[in-house]
Amino acid sequence: MEMDHECREKVIGDLKPGTTYRMSIAAYSQSGKGKVSYPRIVTTLSQDFCLPPEAPFKPHVLVVSDSEVALSWKPREDEETAPIQSYSVEYIRRNVEQKESPMQGLQPEFGSPSDSG
Repeated sequence: MEMDHECREKVIGDLKPGTTYRMSIAAYSQSGKGKVSYPRIVTTLSQDFCLPPEAPFKPHVLVVSDSEVALSWKPREDEETAPIQSYSVEYIRRNVEQKESPMQGLQPEFGSPSDSG
């Protein structure tokens, strides 16, 4: 695998999911190949773990006041995907195409209240 001498980073693609690889690095000069680095063992993620999560289910919206609503939902419990790190809530005002104030970074605990309906 050839690399530019200025490059000190390389993404290696087309690896098999859930497979262990031994990685090492060697430098080349006009004199030839240098010593190889100490090998690092790395295992790629399983294919299921790489899939994005399914949409939350049982969304519930409760009108709280003339300018507020409360949202709740449940995560999918049968998922075989990467653990959920956060949620985002997006809403669109009716008859307006642009999304307004998407909320991102909501922690999983926020979106998984005890059974609320």
